[in-house]
Amino acid sequence: MVATMMPRAANAADVLGVQGTVKRAYPLRELRTHGASAAADEARDAFTLGDGPCGPDAARVLTIVLENARTFESCVVFLYDQWADKMRFLQRHYKVRIQGRGLVMAPYWDGDSLDDTEDQQLPYYVVAERHLLKKALERFPNARNFPSALPRGISIDITYGEPLRVGESDQLRYLPPVTIYARDLYRDKDTRVSSETPVSASQNARGKRALQKTTGGYMYTCLGDLIPGKADLYGVVVNFSLPKRTRGTDYSMTVNIVDESCPRREGAIQIMVFQSSLERMPRLLYVGDIIRFHKLTINKYNGNLQGVCSSQFTRYLVLREKENDPNELEQLTCSESWTFDVADQVRARELVNWSKQNLCADTTFCAGYPHPPMLLSEIVSIGCYVDVVVKVLFIDQSRGEHYVRLIVWDGSGDGDASKSNSSAALLLAKHSIALPATQGVLKQIVFDSCWGLLRDMGFAYKLLNHWCRFRNLPVEEKQQRDEGDPSTDDDVELRFREGSSLVFVPEGMRDVRDRLALVNPKSTEAASDDDDASASVVLDRPVEKVWTIIPKHIHGKVPVTSLEDVRRSGVVPRKYLCLARVVRIWPEDITKITKVVQKQPQPQSGGCASSEYIYSFVLRLQDVDSCTLDMIVYGSDAEHFLRGIPPCDLMTSTSSRIVLSKRFVALLRNPQPLHWCIKAYTPATSSRSSGASVSVTSVVRYRLFDTLLQYQGDLLV
Repeated sequence: MVATMMPRAANAADVLGVQGTVKRAYPLRELRTHGASAAADEARDAFTLGDGPCGPDAARVLTIVLENARTFESCVVFLYDQWADKMRFLQRHYKVRIQGRGLVMAPYWDGDSLDDTEDQQLPYYVVAERHLLKKALERFPNARNFPSALPRGISIDITYGEPLRVGESDQLRYLPPVTIYARDLYRDKDTRVSSETPVSASQNARGKRALQKTTGGYMYTCLGDLIPGKADLYGVVVNFSLPKRTRGTDYSMTVNIVDESCPRREGAIQIMVFQSSLERMPRLLYVGDIIRFHKLTINKYNGNLQGVCSSQFTRYLVLREKENDPNELEQLTCSESWTFDVADQVRARELVNWSKQNLCADTTFCAGYPHPPMLLSEIVSIGCYVDVVVKVLFIDQSRGEHYVRLIVWDGSGDGDASKSNSSAALLLAKHSIALPATQGVLKQIVFDSCWGLLRDMGFAYKLLNHWCRFRNLPVEEKQQRDEGDPSTDDDVELRFREGSSLVFVPEGMRDVRDRLALVNPKSTEAASDDDDASASVVLDRPVEKVWTIIPKHIHGKVPVTSLEDVRRSGVVPRKYLCLARVVRIWPEDITKITKVVQKQPQPQSGGCASSEYIYSFVLRLQDVDSCTLDMIVYGSDAEHFLRGIPPCDLMTSTSSRIVLSKRFVALLRNPQPLHWCIKAYTPATSSRSSGASVSVTSVVRYRLFDTLLQYQGDLLV
């Protein structure tokens, strides 16, 4: 559980905040008094997390453990005296947010009263009145896990959401949030909070309360609110695999879905779908299809939430706009009957409209696919597996279902496809198939045994009409040649086998736009003047938004330092948090920001040296005072900064070069200052002890660390 920083106020202390769901709530306890039996105290506290830092001075304590619903990180919160009385009703599953000046945070509580439990090393927070915090500071003047001073004024507020159990489901709905302010502690001081916030008689020990029966059918849970158990939900499909046989007699496939509460592909919820036959599998075709599940089982797997669609209990419904009438929704399911009322129509239409914007803006990648698809012109290595986004120009079934060839194109490459002597170009010419553009290389995708699966799932009849994303295609040497084909221009081909997958991609998505831009580079700039409204929606992109993300513990503890103060500082090594914009990047040639370095030989490699690519470039920063500073971006820090774009040979990797160019252009055009974590150091040749001052003639350099660049679509978080 990490703290969040609220905006700074003038001449005010930083405002800390923490939020999460109550994982455990310990009852309100009266703290030990003088003369009490030590044995009685020990027996009473056997199942607690101790008294916390203010225990010796407080009369009562309430302890809760909060958990982040997405990362599953936890923290401990101690509430004392008036705050303990006010919040004594908290139980499991309550959503809680605590923020304000005077909220105390430390990495962990290491007091003697804390038992050796799994919560011992969790970060902790203290919510108490000023006089209790002051006494704790006096008692721990030099404690490294406790703050050294309090702000002048303490103003804390706690917002909570009460959970309600959805009927016939394990999921939760929450009442509107309620906020308790510090000033409320002293209102009706003689009246305990139990009379102000009564707990319902029907509330059980788990902190849930049964929701009254509704007249509607199902109550759907947002993906961001899912907890383990049964759930009814809607989602937008961003990726899926083709069905395959399990070890038994069933078929299985994976589906990744998002919604407004979980909008990025990298955080999509994975659903495992199991059915007894291929005919009963969901007929998914497109990125952007809507799928609805009833009685879906939600589990926690490898630290992430995962859904399981069982053939016995779960029901699904696939929805998409009809091609001949977008105002109508096509409904596909394996059930003999299903419900779809006005509320379902409204929800499905909301997701359809939302996905058209979100999918075009989201630049993240699905889990397990950290890299952008490769361009056809980059495929040269036999034996590797590639993902491609292509347009299918021709389907050759002349040799039967066991050898089907697709001729594909993506606009990459400098050659003239219309004048190519490749077998793919000759095959297109033989059947009088025109190219969408003269530029670009052609490749073949060969199906050995999976063509029947694509036909049964509905792909085969629409391949020529859409952009297609193929995943996990092995690159092999061409095994068969057409009779009389003397061409040696295309010695490699792509194979579609078990484990490969296919999905149709809308033209508005980034991968397709990048490929269209290869053929017509001015299309993105000219889109705003295009008379075609649909094209302007897809391609009209003003200055693309970028921003940086830094660790919240740095944002919470390290003040912003001006670049002038950074340059004048005489202490190295030292770390700073700065606010500035990028005014220059060099090398200016994007292909030169990576370089080859030699790796140390490993024993298992027989002592043979190897090489790898790393990032190495410089950003010139300028703050509001017009002071500039050159910051080095290098190695693993650069890979973190450009997450999802691994260093490679940018002379040959066109897709990575395009993605990086767009981010750098957006950085230079961005007028707003961004946060940067910068460390000052001296080169290794001039050794110096930690914290030593630097002479005027010493060389001080500045390097980026722990800073992540986010680009446009991530604003939807």
